[in-house]
Amino acid sequence: MRISKKFFAVILACMILLSSICVLAEETAEERKVYDVETVNLGDYIKDTKKWEGPEGLDLTFKNGKIINENDELVVFSYTEDSFADNLVQYDVNFKYTGADGKSAWSGLALRSSITNDKTWNAYSGAYLFVIKSDRIELQRWGGGQVILDVVENKYIKDGVDASISVGAVNTDEGVCIVLFVDGVCVMNVCDDDKGAVTEGKYFNVYASAGSSISAYTGDAVPSVPTAPVVTADTENGYKLKTDYSLISFGEETEDAYKITWRHSVKKVGTELTEIDESAIKEFSNNYECVGVYPDYLGEGNEIEAEAQYATDFYLACIVDAEDNIVTHSKPVYIEEEPFLVNAANEIYKSSVILMVDYETAIVNGEVVQIDENDVDVIPTVIDGRTLVPVRFVAESFGAKVGWEDATQEVTIELDGNTIVMTLDETTYTVNGEEKQLDVAARTIQDRTMVPVRAISEAFGKFVFWDEENELIVISNENLGLDSVEDEDVLYYIAREIK
Repeated sequence: MRISKKFFAVILACMILLSSICVLAEETAEERKVYDVETVNLGDYIKDTKKWEGPEGLDLTFKNGKIINENDELVVFSYTEDSFADNLVQYDVNFKYTGADGKSAWSGLALRSSITNDKTWNAYSGAYLFVIKSDRIELQRWGGGQVILDVVENKYIKDGVDASISVGAVNTDEGVCIVLFVDGVCVMNVCDDDKGAVTEGKYFNVYASAGSSISAYTGDAVPSVPTAPVVTADTENGYKLKTDYSLISFGEETEDAYKITWRHSVKKVGTELTEIDESAIKEFSNNYECVGVYPDYLGEGNEIEAEAQYATDFYLACIVDAEDNIVTHSKPVYIEEEPFLVNAANEIYKSSVILMVDYETAIVNGEVVQIDENDVDVIPTVIDGRTLVPVRFVAESFGAKVGWEDATQEVTIELDGNTIVMTLDETTYTVNGEEKQLDVAARTIQDRTMVPVRAISEAFGKFVFWDEENELIVISNENLGLDSVEDEDVLYYIAREIK
């Protein structure tokens, strides 16, 4: 059979094309960065009983290769020799969720903890803390205050049932990726790219309620997982969003069966949530942003054309496995519609001090600042239906001079030629000597004087707007005419800026 020159040319071209595709595939595989993480079986360390500590006065029990909490309260088991900060730590647990007093309890663990033999949530120098409850698992970050990174329903670690746990925090170019596997299933995969991310650590702590135990890992190897994606936006070129991910490998050869998909929400963060999300957002409304489950699938690939949206809309880049289960996703990505929201917010900022209930930050002259630079627990709060704010912060933000007389427990404020005097635990105060009445007495919280926001604004001659939806407090020099319904988008935008 004779082969024509044309047919031979076609065959040669196909061979060259196939060769090019193979080379491209190899280059793509090489471009995908892999973070190799060593696994540690905690059972190899349980035998070193002298290197484990419990709270002072409470002894740890070592039996049959297990550390058991035989006390009647929550106990922290601390391995003091190594933090396992760069490893995937694997061990079996048997957690109890009912305390000796019959009340609900919790167990958990702290990664990269700066302290040992103590409560992580009392420390300000850093740790990732998994709080494992009967209904949910929370990932918290401690270090200058509490941040809730994620909350998921606990369908994995049941009361009194053995479970195999693998947990680690991996430093990547994108941030710190915190992963949690239970019985081989990836339960959490979160990227912490905040400036407060915990990149180092000293101790590995396990918190166990009464009757709980930890022992050697008996589970199977866990699969490689993608790092959480970080989205970049090119707003000069049609609002194009781009993302990619690397792989975190735990020693097993795992085929890369993941792909990137995109979702878009046209609803506010905090709607269409599971019961766990809803309860979590109420409990952690000051630092947990629920993204919920949104069905708006936009497509797949490394990039997507987005549209300018209002502040209440956002995009998500999701990494899914072969069964389309979301293994991890990006933080919500917001694209503001034109400069409308920014300009509207800037107009409000010009003459206002803006605070938010339960938040340690506020906006003054358009800048997000910490209310008390020495204490993140100084926050506006609601007591007996009245919103209390730190008087010194608000007064000084408007340029007032504030004095304190310890002998009389009086705070004196001088502003615009007026002198206001308030006394702790009293419902009366004076403005230029004229007595006035408070709904709630001035009081001390976190060693700071707190007063009702309405009283302080009236005393200063300021206007107060209260937005119940976002729990925003806008104290301004003039009546801004704000309305929670008509100004819903810009108020939500401001609330997000504070967060």
